[in-house]
Amino acid sequence: MKREDIIDSMEYIEEDFLKEADQVRQVKDSAVESGEAQAESGKIRSVSGKGSAVTRKNDYARRWGTLVAGLAVFIVAAFVMTTVLRDRSRNMEAMQSAQVAEVEEDSAGQLKSEEAADAAEEEYAAEPMEATVEEYEEIEPAGAAAEDMAPNEMDAAIAEEEAAGETEMRIRVTSEAGEIVFALNDSPAARSLVSQLPLSVDTEPYSSNEIVFHPEEPLDTENGIEGGGSAGYLGYFAPWDNIVMYYGDFEEYPGLYILGEAVSGAENIEDIRGVVTVELY
Repeated sequence: MKREDIIDSMEYIEEDFLKEADQVRQVKDSAVESGEAQAESGKIRSVSGKGSAVTRKNDYARRWGTLVAGLAVFIVAAFVMTTVLRDRSRNMEAMQSAQVAEVEEDSAGQLKSEEAADAAEEEYAAEPMEATVEEYEEIEPAGAAAEDMAPNEMDAAIAEEEAAGETEMRIRVTSEAGEIVFALNDSPAARSLVSQLPLSVDTEPYSSNEIVFHPEEPLDTENGIEGGGSAGYLGYFAPWDNIVMYYGDFEEYPGLYILGEAVSGAENIEDIRGVVTVELY
């Protein structure tokens, strides 16, 4: 073989080798580019997955935050409501306790008043008194305060009697049972009774030894003397505002003042009932 043929063959072989090398390089470059594309796509998917995970995590966080906030509001509201109801219950219990205490106090006071009234009534009906009209007149001289009486016809009549030397005041009680004349002492209470005459009043029996009636106004008991006596006496029991005509003995009692004594008709006192007329005699 000639030298030229050998050189041509080698050139031909070299060209084929180069072509094959180029093909191999192209395949390699395609593979590299494909790998890079796949890697880039994987990165994108990885980033997308991470974003989705973050988004889901944020959604969960917001949901849990909302749930926790709602639960906190519910707990606070329940605590406030419980506190309000407890305070209201305590206030109601305090009011009820105060009302019960007030009712018990009123009941106790009323019971004590009733017991005191019953005790006073029993003592008044049972205890005798010993002061007499004469003793009272020794302490309070007749006519000592006649000038203090209100000017009216009865006062004028009394003043005329005093001027004539007659200081004894007398009243007459007239009823269906008969007439009783009482000689009064010169006490403020007796003068108070005289200043209200004439009277037409209802009477009623009381206890076992007295007939009572009420004057139009309470009598003046200032400087009065409390005493007791026997049948025929006339008295004034200030606590009950009673004029008392006695047909039996009685004892001294606080608040019972002697007004005078019957000079005629004392035996009729026990039979008096209903309305009587009381006038200056």
